[in-house]
Amino acid sequence: MNRYVELIDQALTLERFPFSQDPNLQAWDAADEYLLNQLRERGWLQQGGTIHIYNDTFGALTAALVSWFAEQNCSDYNIINRGDSFLSHQGCRNNLQDNRLADDRVVYVDSLQDVAEAADLVLLKVPKNHTLLQQQLAQVKATATEHTKMLAAAKAKALTRNVIDMFNQLGAANPSLAWKKCRVVDCQIEPTADLQVPDLNVWPLENTEYNLVNHANVFARQYLDIGARFFLQYLPKEQQYHEVIDLGCGNGVLSLMLLAQNKIDKLIAIDESYMALASTEQTIKENLPSQLVHCQFQANNCLDGFEGARSDLVVCNPPFHQNNAITDDIAWQMFRDAKRVLKRGGKLMIVGNQHLAYHIKLQRLFGNCETLASNKKFVILEAVK
Repeated sequence: MNRYVELIDQALTLERFPFSQDPNLQAWDAADEYLLNQLRERGWLQQGGTIHIYNDTFGALTAALVSWFAEQNCSDYNIINRGDSFLSHQGCRNNLQDNRLADDRVVYVDSLQDVAEAADLVLLKVPKNHTLLQQQLAQVKATATEHTKMLAAAKAKALTRNVIDMFNQLGAANPSLAWKKCRVVDCQIEPTADLQVPDLNVWPLENTEYNLVNHANVFARQYLDIGARFFLQYLPKEQQYHEVIDLGCGNGVLSLMLLAQNKIDKLIAIDESYMALASTEQTIKENLPSQLVHCQFQANNCLDGFEGARSDLVVCNPPFHQNNAITDDIAWQMFRDAKRVLKRGGKLMIVGNQHLAYHIKLQRLFGNCETLASNKKFVILEAVK
């Protein structure tokens, strides 16, 4: 790619960041560029200080600031990279390393951790999930002082009146004009603002005695995902397993029902969302507390680092998007990793939209694929190693 992007005093060009050959998966967007250009024009980095960055998708903001401070020979700064994505944190680490940038001034904090350090500057990429935004604005307030400066950025169409009103609860919000279909919000934080962290959402799982626990950023936070509802009807029952993996566990509904219906020595729930893992753990704790001793909860990029030929069963409801990009890259990696990790004779069970044609991928990868059930929208597939 031959396009250079002007960033903070041209200290870093985003062309240097590794990214997928799929242009939809590049490691930055115009909102990153707009934020960095605004920082340069306002001169807000001259004094260093503590910078809180929320939702830095692959580390473009963090890496750009680290590069700028290095160019200025400034070590009087700290960056707290906050967000709900393990993949975003890993992407940031990798991009810092690949661009030979030091990471000793960067601390990674998940979306449920408290932070004691007050922020001199807050940069926030606005998430699609408004409940997560509400929680993060409350976190911004908790670490703000009367001197804290804040900029937020998103695609212009995402900064609706309701979103701007949410910022106005934190302080006076001043949206910019659009640039490359993005806008920046300068928010004057009001120290006396009263923002509450959203409560856990808990609701009954239909046709059972169980309740599902959902943190702010969990997919299908207020209702049972229709794909998962269909999948539940075909989960194994009265089986005995040494190890089962719930890959992309979400709120833990599949883990919960697998534990309730089978004897499992070890269940590993894996997700890239810290809130999903916390939801899964709390769901099992609330409903099947005696089973917690058999469970592990792990933030990971699919099954990175797992040794091969170890598991009896992998269940998966794979996503077909990453942020705003539609892609089957994640599903492909999940399927490949599952095959590697499964024992001989072990099974991968998935639910997917009919139009995604996952049966072709599984047939190619495993050499077999059985359709267990289908309806107008979804299909349940099983492949055996």
